[in-house]
Amino acid sequence: MTKIKELYANSEEACIQLVERMSSDNLKTLSDLMLACTEKTTRECVADLFSFVLNRLVAYDFSDESLVKRFIDAIFVLIPAECSKYWTRFQ
Repeated sequence: MTKIKELYANSEEACIQLVERMSSDNLKTLSDLMLACTEKTTRECVADLFSFVLNRLVAYDFSDESLVKRFIDAIFVLIPAECSKYWTRFQ
């Protein structure tokens, strides 16, 4: 993950593309990787990567219409719909 984060650290455009691609299918892929995946390491690594990417993007734009705010709003929608199915996987 360290090497992957280094790559994203060098490119704001790559961060934007990652967030947009994960958002393109109504967060299905992200939900599968962070919630449905049975492998704890995968869930942690994906969460770590998104935390890093979103924090990097916040430094550039955190206006009301920013990509980060729209992404976070979409994630909040997952809480009642998806997170409740996988509550046993949260430590």
